[in-house]
Amino acid sequence: MFFVKVKEGESIMRSTRPSRLGKAPKFRKIVPGQRATLSLGGGPIPVEILEDRGFIGRNGRRFLRVRRLDDLTDDPSTFDAPEANLTFAEQ
Repeated sequence: MFFVKVKEGESIMRSTRPSRLGKAPKFRKIVPGQRATLSLGGGPIPVEILEDRGFIGRNGRRFLRVRRLDDLTDDPSTFDAPEANLTFAEQ
């Protein structure tokens, strides 16, 4: 750390470490309509990607809006799932 003199008698503390804000996170290209498997406690669930919500989670976790493919109701459930819990099908 070092101090920068701003005005007479005032100083601001600055860090010598590089900022983490400038780093672009590495991520895979995810296309709406892509199929994946969601790993949950009850077993894997086949899902379809509807939307990339972005890095909105804690510590920059990426979330995706998904729809269950094995849902037998007329109104399939959609929800947000973290990318870390998804296994993407090869196309």
